[in-house]
Amino acid sequence: MPYFNERLKIKMQNVETVIWHWIEVIAHAVLNLFFKLIGKELTQSQFDAFMQFVKFGIVGVSNTVISCIVCCQSYWVSKGGSFTEK
Repeated sequence: MPYFNERLKIKMQNVETVIWHWIEVIAHAVLNLFFKLIGKELTQSQFDAFMQFVKFGIVGVSNTVISCIVCCQSYWVSKGGSFTEK
């Protein structure tokens, strides 16, 4: 069983790496286009700062979604498992 868990962990890390790579590629393309439109050159430090902003945004959105799910579930349980009036 430990072998399976290790393989699953490695597979999940690969998926995370691929997803984050595509997020960076898309963000770099969009930011680079924006900088070209305003006539500036995108530096690595500016891109790093933008990616930090993206990370904070992802955390904020995921926290909001989780809070909404917990709130809806709490409401559902408090109403006896039904969203409609009986």
